[in-house]
Amino acid sequence: MGVERAESYRRNKTPLLEIPVKERITFKEICCEKNILKLKSPIQIEGELSSEGWIFYYKPLDILVCAPTLEDCMEDFQEEFYLLYEAYAKETDEKLTEVARQLKRELLDMSLEMSHTK
Repeated sequence: MGVERAESYRRNKTPLLEIPVKERITFKEICCEKNILKLKSPIQIEGELSSEGWIFYYKPLDILVCAPTLEDCMEDFQEEFYLLYEAYAKETDEKLTEVARQLKRELLDMSLEMSHTK
């Protein structure tokens, strides 16, 4: 390959830093501290590496987390999911708005049971 062709080839290639890095993560259960929430069906999240770290967005529950590492992002996602479950799924309907009751139904439809580890 001649020098001119090589330069032209490099100019037309996408720089490596601009190629998005994505990772698809499947959760069969949600673990937070010593609590495990089993899911009826696995949920998949597509994580993307950005200049800020890893980003997960789960549209059905509107969960958005960002963390410096993939492991931290996975942990933060599970914590956010669990906190939603604790705040809404266990609350009585009378104390919730209609939108919150819908979220409660979605969370209950997704989960089976809560267990605790030692």
